[in-house]
Amino acid sequence: MSEENKPQQQTEEAKKVSPEEMEKLHNIIKQLVERSDLCMVEDRIATYLKMLGLKFEKSQELNAFVVPYVIKTKDREHKHLIIIRTSGPWLILSVGIISKDDIPPTKTDDLYKELLQANHKYPEFSYDIDVDGNVGYTEDIFIPALTFDVFAEEFLSIPAAIRYFWETIFPSIIGGEKPRKTDFYYT
Repeated sequence: MSEENKPQQQTEEAKKVSPEEMEKLHNIIKQLVERSDLCMVEDRIATYLKMLGLKFEKSQELNAFVVPYVIKTKDREHKHLIIIRTSGPWLILSVGIISKDDIPPTKTDDLYKELLQANHKYPEFSYDIDVDGNVGYTEDIFIPALTFDVFAEEFLSIPAAIRYFWETIFPSIIGGEKPRKTDFYYT
């Protein structure tokens, strides 16, 4: 090795970062990305909702956006509240579909089975139940992956799943009278 190349080589070696340092730096950057400024995220959500032509309000009580949404079926109107909130690095979109009080106890197992089968049949569907037994639907988005296209795809699966519930699942499993209340907070 010539003497004139030695300082350049030493300088390049001095610039190298050890794998441990690289891992540490990677974790720091990852944490920063995952903790995206909440105000910026909220601004993006509000912009995306406006782009979709939706009315909404920011609930200080829930620390979430609340989007009223009406699903019209052939004989009824079902009012729902879609809740959009953050939880760590996740954006959670959830909606209550039917309260436990409106599900006959003898139909609960059949309903849960039908919901699980719908989740399997339609990959975008994600019906669930909360700790009280209310049926809902939840989608989540990793905040660093939040773009309008991702948001719209996840958000618009909600009305599709609610419509499927009211037009297909409800009549075949529960039927009967209209539920008393479908516009409840589901978080």
